[in-house]
Amino acid sequence: MNPPKIVVCYESVDRGLLRYQRSTMVQELQGYGGLLVLR
Repeated sequence: MNPPKIVVCYESVDRGLLRYQRSTMVQELQGYGGLLVLR
């Protein structure tokens, strides 16, 4: 029985998803900024 390992895996996955969401949000904001500049 080693549930701690599973918990750690889930925590690392959650952190990765949060990082991915943040990076995509930044890219979207940069894209919107570029559109505003083009206008």
